[in-house]
Amino acid sequence: MTVLIIIGLALLAVACAGVLSSCSFLLLALIGAAKFHRERAEQQQFAEKNMQLPPVSILKPVHGAEVRLKENIESFFRQDYPDYEILFAADDESDMALEVIREVASRYPQIKCSILVTGQPQLPNPPAYSFSRMSEVASYDILVTSDSDVEVAPHYLREVVAPMLDPAVGMVTCVYRGKNAGGFWSGMDAIGMSVEMTAGVLTANLLEGMKFGLGPTIVTRKDSIAKIGGYWVTGDYFSNDFVTGNFIQKAGYRVLLSRHVIAHVVPPMTFRRMWERQVR
Repeated sequence: MTVLIIIGLALLAVACAGVLSSCSFLLLALIGAAKFHRERAEQQQFAEKNMQLPPVSILKPVHGAEVRLKENIESFFRQDYPDYEILFAADDESDMALEVIREVASRYPQIKCSILVTGQPQLPNPPAYSFSRMSEVASYDILVTSDSDVEVAPHYLREVVAPMLDPAVGMVTCVYRGKNAGGFWSGMDAIGMSVEMTAGVLTANLLEGMKFGLGPTIVTRKDSIAKIGGYWVTGDYFSNDFVTGNFIQKAGYRVLLSRHVIAHVVPPMTFRRMWERQVR
């Protein structure tokens, strides 16, 4: 009986510790959300005072015909922004994504669009290699890197570019919500992306500020990315988005979390695929 009481008390202590830690994290996330909304208002005020809309180069690597690729790509052609170009990079000319890109681009002749075929990546991280190659031919000073599985609103560029007008800001990144492209398990993955990931980012921003980047969008200037050695130096890292922000912050620039929230498309998947993504 004594042993059972001890075990019961031990389990109760573990349960209480779990409840306490969960409630503490919830409180931090809520305070972080309040800070995020406050900073959104500050960014809006800054944008309204600085009506400049400098030209922008969007760098977007692609690989295969992903779910909703057409809708994702088209959202970048429909930006309410006066002057920008979109550069796409694929490893091979036969990549199925290029056919989709050319079809979409043909309906928006007013948007400058270029496609680079880069060959097999010369870095362990393929997107970092693509960004490095595209940045070499980008026409404009402000560079917006973005994954191919994201969808953005028409005011996206206006919101993510405005903070870069402050020379002290070296990078802007975006939080994102999961968008279920079909299926129960992809829905579970999207919920985790929207809740777990976002809560962690907001808490990190609250406790120490942004010292990292998030892959769906990273906005830099050529001067800030050059100061860390370019995209090439991030190519040896698995999380090149994380270290891009980390390196830029260590170089003396501010890294900001944009007020824009991106839709990150989650493809249909099995339980096993969802589990592998979570473990990864």
